[in-house]
Amino acid sequence: MSERKPVSFIVTVLALAAAGGVLYYSVRQLPSDVGATTASAGVQGISLHELAEKGDVDALAAQIKMGARLDIAIEEGPLWQRGMTPLMCAIVSGQEKAAQTILDAKPSLDSRSRDGRTALIWAAGWGSPNTVQKLLDSGAEKNVRDEANWTALMMASGRGDPESVNRLVKSGADINAKNKWGQTALMTALRAGNAEKVEILLAAGASPNDTDLDGMTPMHMAAEGDAPTTVIIMLVKRGGNVDAQSAAGLTPLMIACDRGDVEKTKVLLANGCKTGIKDRDGSTALDWALRRSDDNGKVVAELVKNAK
Repeated sequence: MSERKPVSFIVTVLALAAAGGVLYYSVRQLPSDVGATTASAGVQGISLHELAEKGDVDALAAQIKMGARLDIAIEEGPLWQRGMTPLMCAIVSGQEKAAQTILDAKPSLDSRSRDGRTALIWAAGWGSPNTVQKLLDSGAEKNVRDEANWTALMMASGRGDPESVNRLVKSGADINAKNKWGQTALMTALRAGNAEKVEILLAAGASPNDTDLDGMTPMHMAAEGDAPTTVIIMLVKRGGNVDAQSAAGLTPLMIACDRGDVEKTKVLLANGCKTGIKDRDGSTALDWALRRSDDNGKVVAELVKNAK
């Protein structure tokens, strides 16, 4: 048997390698402020980006009236800012009125930042549901993808507001689209630990048995992540497979046992998962539980031993 590699460690390494941050590529934290930029608005040397960031609606309106370029992109500064338009800056800074002022002037909604994100993708992750709706109403493409194939719905599911998820679902956004790592919106919601988003997506028809490139299903992510145990029940009710095996042969029960998660182990067992399945290294869920040296490990081991 190979040396133990905890599931949580394996998943984390794969996720970080694939996406470069917590909750992967989409949900990394940005600085709290967009910050002043050196991009020129084209009139009087005043940055339209900076006005948008500060929410100076009157100055924005004046600059726009004078012919300021709405779609000019930031070319210098932090990498995450590169390519952002004034509209994007307003959205990320939470300046809804500024965003609306720019939208009223009908900027291009197809402009992309360095990562290929449009204003809608930024709004889905960092803006308000109202801004998301306004962009949709203005004709923003709901299924547009960034360079890593993230959609606005995936972004909202990973780090946005539940109501943003709801608005995008109602707009007809592709529920089961996958990013370059094979992750769906449901998977990002589960990774984020948000039961409300999971419920919205499942009710809209999100597949409970899709797999990412590592063969991980939503049930695996429910067992491994910080979402409450109720998400496992939600998935089961929608046909989620409690015995699904990843490419490494891991089951949701093995993951729960490795984490020493007593409640999730109980729920999985109560919903009929099998205890004798072996992973690629020949280990069962009980083996994973016994590798823990704490009280939780002892408890989950007993639960598995006594399972009928």
